[in-house]
Amino acid sequence: MASLIGLAISFAVLFIYILPRLGAGQEPLRVILLGGALIVPPSFYLAHGFSLKTTIAVLGTALSLILTVLLALLLIRWIGLTGYASEEAAFLQVQSSGIFNIRDLLMAGIVVGALGILDADITGGPHASR
Repeated sequence: MASLIGLAISFAVLFIYILPRLGAGQEPLRVILLGGALIVPPSFYLAHGFSLKTTIAVLGTALSLILTVLLALLLIRWIGLTGYASEEAAFLQVQSSGIFNIRDLLMAGIVVGALGILDADITGGPHASR
């Protein structure tokens, strides 16, 4: 039951904090990182209880996200990714009068994906090795 409350908190942060700010054109990386900071501790502690193992998982997730951000920033610039891999990105840019930085949205998507993987791997989710 506590895991469902953690999931509800995650959805609330996503729909009340993250999506409205991204829609308003705020800097995506900062919004996603703060959103992740609001999601990770409550969902980890509710799903796995208050223990040293969970605290280490929260800290490990934070450090892993920082490393993910640094590597993604480096590789996005080095490889020259723009985020314009499909028509939708160009359509979003035109429809929003250019308030979205597509490269920053790409970066935010990488961070959100990493956050989901880190939760499953670090805390013993379905893909974790035991």
